[in-house]
Amino acid sequence: MFFEMRTFSCLPLDFPKLLKLKLEVGDVLRGSSYGKNYGAWISEFGRLNQIWELWAYDNLADYEYFNSKLLINKEWINEYCNLATNLITDQNIRLMESQLDLTTPITKGNIFEYRYYSLRNGMRKKMDRFT
Repeated sequence: MFFEMRTFSCLPLDFPKLLKLKLEVGDVLRGSSYGKNYGAWISEFGRLNQIWELWAYDNLADYEYFNSKLLINKEWINEYCNLATNLITDQNIRLMESQLDLTTPITKGNIFEYRYYSLRNGMRKKMDRFT
């Protein structure tokens, strides 16, 4: 499985506007037609005024295909991207390949911790203890 973690940052006064635009316009237009959304989160402590989204694809080719289709969707560009661009101060996209299968939590209202590790080439064997 191939994942894309998107992080959007904005100014404090723009955060409610961005969140509303994402929920009412972005999520509706994108739906599940351009990858599978595994979730979206905001923080209550730490770095604030951010929205995280986790999208899943079968492989890198699917990621490239769905994103190229999304970028030519005129509704997506005109009704969401053009408005969101004015609210977003920083965007980070992290592409990840799953080492373990993700399972859906049985309960709702969970707390999640997101960690990532940057490795130099050849360091993967030292990370085996985390899998």
